[in-house]
Amino acid sequence: MKKSTVVLLSVFMSFLLYAQKPVTLIDSEFRIRNQSSDNYYFHLAKGDNIVFDLKMSDSLTLRSVSFEEYQGGILYREIQPSEIKSKSVLIQHDGIYFFELHQQGFLAGKRSGHFKAVRYPDSEKNENFNTTVYWQTLTDTIWYEEPENLYIRTDTVSEMIVMQHVELGKKKTDNRAVIHFSVPDSTLCWAWCVSAGVDGDMTYNGISENMYQSNAIVRNHGLMTYLALGGNASFTEKPDMTSVLVDLTTNKNAADYFLNTDDNDPQSFRKVSFGYERFCNDSVHSKSLLLLNNSRKRVTAFVFITAVRITDVYETVPVMKYRIEERQVPYTE
Repeated sequence: MKKSTVVLLSVFMSFLLYAQKPVTLIDSEFRIRNQSSDNYYFHLAKGDNIVFDLKMSDSLTLRSVSFEEYQGGILYREIQPSEIKSKSVLIQHDGIYFFELHQQGFLAGKRSGHFKAVRYPDSEKNENFNTTVYWQTLTDTIWYEEPENLYIRTDTVSEMIVMQHVELGKKKTDNRAVIHFSVPDSTLCWAWCVSAGVDGDMTYNGISENMYQSNAIVRNHGLMTYLALGGNASFTEKPDMTSVLVDLTTNKNAADYFLNTDDNDPQSFRKVSFGYERFCNDSVHSKSLLLLNNSRKRVTAFVFITAVRITDVYETVPVMKYRIEERQVPYTE
């Protein structure tokens, strides 16, 4: 007798639950691409009982099926379903709710099937409850930080382009050398300096040491920067000082020809034991310095080339920026 009472009570409760006229929310086929979702939004009333069914085609599965309250929580979720039969969820309060059918997976591909959701109102007055969800466009201002290079100042910097020891022999086959170099962009002035042999090297070092205390440019940036900026370096040349012949060209073919010729006394060359030359506003960047030893002994030439240029200094700082974004927001009447 007790068992019969329980069965009758269960049947009675089911009758009460589904006594009102059912309202179909959705009854349609779907097709979902990989890495995407189909969402169905509804305005539901307190006491509504939502019953839904899902049937996948070809017995395949979806990544997930969920039923959620908008800006609320998840009321139901099933992972990898191929079929859902008569799942029911009781609505606790009026609000916007939605189903999400989501597909995702490595090489998962598209999925298709049939989805149906039915609403059973809890009373006759809610049978005509408006379940339509409307949409409005809201504009948001999104503030964010972005690193940006801001100009701080312009500095004048010196750059040693060449600092090289060159061994020049006494035979026509090894008594010459070519140093190819390029003057950087934004160069204001540049200078070359060649000192020959031990005497020339001592002259260069002696001038640097003598000017170190009295000249701030030499002290902070070196003798070559001072020469590139137009400074003068005076010294007494001894009659027996070792020397080499020096020339400058912007013609690479002429430089290559010089290496292959046996002319030991070219007219355009300058004889130096310690010598330098300065250039400003030079538009030709690629150059060649030619060195020739026409003496009867081997000579070591010390070659220095320095450019003084301007460079802009930037600092990376976080800068507040904003963008305007539009979003669709559901609402009800």
